Amino acid sequence: METLFEIVKYLGKFHPLVLHLPIGSLLMTFLLVVISKTQKSSLDKAIRIGVDFSFFGALIATILGFFLSLDDTYDIENLKPHLLGGLITLFLTLSLCISHRLQRRKNLFISLFVMTLIALSITGHKGAMITHGENYLAPQAFFEEPQVEKLKDSIHLYEKVVSVILEDKCVSCHNASKSKNNLRSVSYTHLRAHET
Repeated sequence: METLFEIVKYLGKFHPLVLHLPIGSLLMTFLLVVISKTQKSSLDKAIRIGVDFSFFGALIATILGFFLSLDDTYDIENLKPHLLGGLITLFLTLSLCISHRLQRRKNLFISLFVMTLIALSITGHKGAMITHGENYLAPQAFFEEPQVEKLKDSIHLYEKVVSVILEDKCVSCHNASKSKNNLRSVSYTHLRAHET
């Protein structure tokens, strides 16, 4: 039983790889919907293939995401918004498959598609925050440059030099949301706690 659990956790590592397939498929299919509307040409078969492929890709990505959540390096409280967003996106993608088959409900299909893309964006953002830290897409990150100073005074060495290096190289895997090997590099106190 333990071997099966390890295999399931290993399969979960493919979640980041697989989840990009339904994202790309949804975006491409939405482009086909826009082209179909603006050029008054019927692309229904291609759109149906796109939404069906997106649903099956989202289903596999959701299952693998659940498997990945079984790994003890993730804090379940931080995973909940991403997991909920993934389930909502999966449900909306299924509703796209169903509504596309209802030929007289074109406006419903387009509305559901927009909602699906919004849910997908929020879910992706929550996933990026888990993987890369909470400030991953913070606008101030574009304008700030890490200030590395040469200090003779060792009192400020950690906060001016060491913490900058840790933030750049370590926090994405060892943060409040994700602590590989139970190591968190969010503060000096957390690093010292791992020594014991």
